[in-house]
Amino acid sequence: MVAGAASSLLLPSCITNRRAANAASPPLGNLERVPGIGNGFDMLVDKPLKDIDILYPPSLNGTWICERKVVSVEGDANQAEGAWKVLGGVITPTSDFQKVEEKYFVRFIDLRRTTDGIIGLEGKKYYGDVFDRGYEIEERTSGTEAGATVVQWDPRTPNTLKYKKSDGSPGTELKVVQRTVEPQNNKGSLVGSNELIRVTTTTSASFGSAS
Repeated sequence: MVAGAASSLLLPSCITNRRAANAASPPLGNLERVPGIGNGFDMLVDKPLKDIDILYPPSLNGTWICERKVVSVEGDANQAEGAWKVLGGVITPTSDFQKVEEKYFVRFIDLRRTTDGIIGLEGKKYYGDVFDRGYEIEERTSGTEAGATVVQWDPRTPNTLKYKKSDGSPGTELKVVQRTVEPQNNKGSLVGSNELIRVTTTTSASFGSAS
């Protein structure tokens, strides 16, 4: 188990700044407290967030190419590498993690929900898009020796994502337990966001079948 917060990863091309709480946690029945993460946030308190994801301008709707690059690692590099991997990052055996680069497809989707309204800088109201987290995991892990990845994620309940690679490795659950969003000029146009994610590895039995 990697204890403590993931070391700081500065990823300039990332869509959100996500922090992994544990790079590889034990099964849910055997959790231990890990001090010093999330600015004192209690990772063992299961207080669900509202099922409203980060909203992006509708101009982002569709598929894009995302480039990720590690430009700085502060603290424990092994923890940082572990966090990179459980969030979907791929590192080949011959790669230097502190120089790793990735390029893959991502997409934004429009759910057309009344709760997904945002106000643009010109004062008009639009349906905001959400980032397709499941598609990102599928694309980010595609083409690896591990083969296809089975992903469970519902954009209408976006805070929990489960995935399992076909290489026999344990299933992984990514659960957003804390989220902050910084709107621009109080008009809803996104400037930045930050998420604290609890990572739990699971057995095949508890992972379930793909939906």
